[in-house]
Amino acid sequence: MPLLKVENLKKSFGETLIVNGSFELAEGEQVALIGPSGCGKSTLLHLISGVLRPDRGTISLGSEELTHLSEAALDRFRAKRIGYIFQSFHLLEGLTALENVEVAVTFAKGKHYERASQLLKEMGLEDKLHHYPRQLSVGQRQRVAVARALVNQPPLVLADEPTANLDTERAASVVELLRECCRKAGAALLLVSHDVGALQNFDRVIQFHDQFREAA
Repeated sequence: MPLLKVENLKKSFGETLIVNGSFELAEGEQVALIGPSGCGKSTLLHLISGVLRPDRGTISLGSEELTHLSEAALDRFRAKRIGYIFQSFHLLEGLTALENVEVAVTFAKGKHYERASQLLKEMGLEDKLHHYPRQLSVGQRQRVAVARALVNQPPLVLADEPTANLDTERAASVVELLRECCRKAGAALLLVSHDVGALQNFDRVIQFHDQFREAA
């Protein structure tokens, strides 16, 4: 059984069909989904995470079929089982680096807050635990976002254009950091991007239009 199974998924906005296709992701697999900005990559991640509901089709993570869950049940499931890394980090400016990671533990109703500081230390931020986002560099904020996505040990990590605002060299290092952290955690990774140059050594690199723009 694949970790993630997307079957006959369809999502339209108005008359425009944005997502249309099927997809599978194995446990621990690292897949990059590429395509130009605005093609629907972020919409797909929102569908998989349950932020958006599909018009048709099913999404299963392990044995759980997500499209039939209530909003409350989906929120709880997402907090525990899916790590999400946003393009603009979405760190809370009023919280320290450590608190930004700990809040993910709270949302998942977890108890292992020590993982937050452990992850940040592993990422070289041991002297930044009590710094606020405004006191961190772009790269440091990205590391906090990665730690927050991994702290609950989810089986699936979704990354939405995590290198969009970075130069080529820094983009490659961020992607490698993310891939290495997912490897260590045993998490599968689905990363969407328009930056082909930063996507070396993934298990698969898939064109969005080839996978999710089949004939309606």
